[in-house]
Amino acid sequence: MIVILGLLLDRRLTMRSAGRLMLVPMASLAVVALTPVGPRLLLSPFEVSENAAAYVQEWQSTPVRGTLTAIITLLLIAGAVIGWIRSREKTPWWKILLAIAAVISTLSMLRTIPIGAIIAAPLAASALQSLRGTTPDLPQRRAIRQWALLMLAGALIAVPVTAVIAQQPGDVPERLRATLDAAPAGSVVLNDHSLSGWLLWREPQLVSVMDLRSEIFGKAYVEAYLRNAEVRPGWQSFLAETKPTYALLRSESPIRLALQEELHWVPLQTAQGFTVLRAP
Repeated sequence: MIVILGLLLDRRLTMRSAGRLMLVPMASLAVVALTPVGPRLLLSPFEVSENAAAYVQEWQSTPVRGTLTAIITLLLIAGAVIGWIRSREKTPWWKILLAIAAVISTLSMLRTIPIGAIIAAPLAASALQSLRGTTPDLPQRRAIRQWALLMLAGALIAVPVTAVIAQQPGDVPERLRATLDAAPAGSVVLNDHSLSGWLLWREPQLVSVMDLRSEIFGKAYVEAYLRNAEVRPGWQSFLAETKPTYALLRSESPIRLALQEELHWVPLQTAQGFTVLRAP
């Protein structure tokens, strides 16, 4: 839509042709609205952002200072703008609008920095190319074959290597797997948030009360989870709501101590800084 508006401002499109092109993004929005969730799916990103921003860093506004990816993206945009200023040619509106969109995307939240970078990279490359004053040559067939072979070789090396590495995850309590495997399928686990991704992968038959997809949980639910984890007043209400029969928690965490000492949960195994407990 931004490019269509820019081309319209550049007078490279008529209102009629712009209207025809707008049918593509409008049809995309219509398809989203026709899903089982309905039209409210279009507004769900804003709802998720409101619920998750207080707890999930990637939904928060981008702190440019100390965020290397944001700095690099903004430098790409700045490079494109400098190239446009130095160029003798008039910068088209569609490029300017894309640059503005890249800045907004980069600064809006951490999770949209990649979108800003994807927009900024070709703008910067185009600006640098224009400063050279030459037209880039089309790649020859030999060069295309060489790049294709290089990518194929990289894939053939990367796939088996990543498969091996994935089987040996770090900073997770692998030694607790036998105890977790013994839990009945469908058991609800009061889990430490940092282990939720590993638990979903290694023990898919178990049900975690919280996982890395924090944005899919309601704000009240996340607050109750945090209140439980920190053993603040009303912490047991989360247990009553979720009804866990097992727990996988940091051994020194307040909630692990409270479960064992106040509610008499039974510790089954401790390893690598984590403990598995079972409800009495």
